[in-house]
Amino acid sequence: MKRLNQAIERISAIDWNSIGNRESRSHVHLCSEYLRRASIFSKKFPGSCIYPFIVISNSITKSEENFEKFQVLDKINNSYHRVIVDSYLELNALIDEGNQIALENQDLFEPVIKLYERGGSFYKRGGFVNVAGESFEIVDRTNMKPHDISDQKLDQIDIEQDMEILWGNEDNIVIENYLEHALNRINLINFKFEEAEKNSHLILANEFLKRSAYFERFSYLDLSLESPFVNVAEALGYSPILEIEKISPTVSSIQNEIIKSICIQYLELSALVDQGVLRARKYYNVYEPLIKLFERGGEIDLVDNNIVVGSTIVPLSDWYVYAMTRPEYDISIESLNALDS
Repeated sequence: MKRLNQAIERISAIDWNSIGNRESRSHVHLCSEYLRRASIFSKKFPGSCIYPFIVISNSITKSEENFEKFQVLDKINNSYHRVIVDSYLELNALIDEGNQIALENQDLFEPVIKLYERGGSFYKRGGFVNVAGESFEIVDRTNMKPHDISDQKLDQIDIEQDMEILWGNEDNIVIENYLEHALNRINLINFKFEEAEKNSHLILANEFLKRSAYFERFSYLDLSLESPFVNVAEALGYSPILEIEKISPTVSSIQNEIIKSICIQYLELSALVDQGVLRARKYYNVYEPLIKLFERGGEIDLVDNNIVVGSTIVPLSDWYVYAMTRPEYDISIESLNALDS
């Protein structure tokens, strides 16, 4: 019972209600390795199961163990997860019973169990296995090279993803001091917003909403998605103290509270980048579309639970779906000038 008890402990430690709430590159890595192992196993022991959802009792033999007594299985409501977990437990029970085939394939489910332990999941649809935004065609993977699925390797993959800079500098501007650069930009903006509405205004607002939605959904900080106007620095766990009245009288004089708040958050995030906070650098350009919007005479506001950009109104309750269904935009100055010409 040693192997089975260890397997039960691992399954019991997984938060099955949170499976699939986050997407990481390590999930793709683990799924790929599981598909490779499942492909090799299915070729040797086909059974009456649908790849990659292997049913051990059909492929090898049925264990003598009664699995109905394990209450942890009642917490698994997803049928895909349940098939794999049932087979994982049955494989380990067979190992305890001395089954030679089970012993030779004892690591078959290790990648997918690690996937669940790291909060990931996959599903099959239309000839593809889908995981963390990636799709694997269901093909023979027996000749693929094995992946390193050590915790060290998986953590490295996710750290590299976490440090990857999003939304690069479209205008190829070299910034040496981020806070100084941000202050210079803000101090040159006319916050009276006396210009007529431009084509670029909605494009820039939409791009901000999309970036904010991405940050709130994929930064794994348990954000509420209630509003796009999230304080990125605060969400990352930092509280930079800037004496706004001293460093930027321009910001202090802004009448619109939403715009004023955005500018302060932009300055705070810039200060964090200067301090070497890597995650701040990763998400630094969340605010870039709005700063460009203000620079081009546009504004954004929150009125009666509606996001207002010029003549466009987006209900606050719909902002996330609206944002995620917008295309990505080129917001380089050259592209924006072309839109407004």
